[in-house]
Amino acid sequence: NYQTEKRSLLKVSNPKTSDTFYALNDAVITRGGYARLIRVEAFVNQKEYGVFTADGIIVATPTGSTGYSLSAGGPIVEPGVNCMIITPVCVHSMQHCPCVVSGEANIRLLLRPEREQTAELQIDGQNGGMLEAGDEILVSGTEKKIQLIRLHGYDFFGLVRRKLVEWGS
Repeated sequence: NYQTEKRSLLKVSNPKTSDTFYALNDAVITRGGYARLIRVEAFVNQKEYGVFTADGIIVATPTGSTGYSLSAGGPIVEPGVNCMIITPVCVHSMQHCPCVVSGEANIRLLLRPEREQTAELQIDGQNGGMLEAGDEILVSGTEKKIQLIRLHGYDFFGLVRRKLVEWGS
């Protein structure tokens, strides 16, 4: 006696290394052990979204919206919504806030080349490789889905309310 539920994945590509990853929760470019803030330029469908001087930038699925993205100030998104969330981490400007984009969007994250900097790519909390100034990461939705099996009823908003109360204590 069970129910199934499909969840969206992110396709994350590094053109420099030809690596491709799939993420259930998020792809993160983070300063890692780098002592200074990193500068990342974000494009959505080949249009500039912004240049972020920050500790990092998160691209999350609706599933990942209640994890690191939420902790960084991103919105909570119901799992069935076809979208991606772009959330800067500890951004050095109040002009940049999280953004929800279509699940069909193509996102390009460029580690700005105007200064020497390094960063780390993380896929669902796992190391996806080191990045250097000028490197870019491509993130998009994919037709691949993960299918979850639920043995008990599932109330997304009830679960979120309970977690928020726990986290607030």
